[in-house]
Amino acid sequence: MSSNQYRRLSGHPTNRQKLAGRDSPRPSFAVDAQLTAGPDRLGWRWSKASNDRDPQVWANAVTDVTCPKLILRRLADDTDITVRLAVASSPVASAAILKHLADSSDASQRAAVAANPSCPPALLAHLAADTYTQVVSAAAANAGCPTKTLHGLMKRWYSQDSDDSFARGGIDILCGLASNPRCPPDMFEQLTASPLILVRWAVAGNPACPEVLLETLLSDSSLDIQKEAAANPALPSHILAMWQLAQ
Repeated sequence: MSSNQYRRLSGHPTNRQKLAGRDSPRPSFAVDAQLTAGPDRLGWRWSKASNDRDPQVWANAVTDVTCPKLILRRLADDTDITVRLAVASSPVASAAILKHLADSSDASQRAAVAANPSCPPALLAHLAADTYTQVVSAAAANAGCPTKTLHGLMKRWYSQDSDDSFARGGIDILCGLASNPRCPPDMFEQLTASPLILVRWAVAGNPACPEVLLETLLSDSSLDIQKEAAANPALPSHILAMWQLAQ
């Protein structure tokens, strides 16, 4: 049986009822020998998972990019948070699945959705207004987050007063912005001037940071930040050589 035949079989309406099972929220592939006899890695993985009730086995299984949408949809409502977090982190999870998971009252689950590279921009904008810092910081670091949303977060959380940023819990959000691979140049410039060492450190490690700002960070008061900027692959070799000679 080829991989394509295997996937078509698993997607057949009659087999979906079999796969879903009635005594567990996790699909039982063991009910159909044809489905567990697939020659590829997918067949082995689902066959193994179907015979194991350990949530971690399922969590590991759904991280596979070949995971059928049927399984992701089913496990999005699993009773174990470990499994739901794995689905929320899956790069092949559909927009509908991610939106469903983002409606959860569990902040860690919403944060996992916000950190997913496949999360739709509109959903990221929504999660960026979450009441929990871990969710907002995950959205801030996501490359798919709309530029308008990033600027809005910057306006709300950035401060030249380090005590103020700590008091408002904004340091994680600012670090998220600083590590975003699509952080706008004007925001990079502001974040480079942050009084918070962790924020500047995040900027120094971002390959998208403009060359001129990396050069500025090579003169930072913190040696750790200098070293992080020196290790940035975006830093030109001749500037790195000059910095190394000066040490």
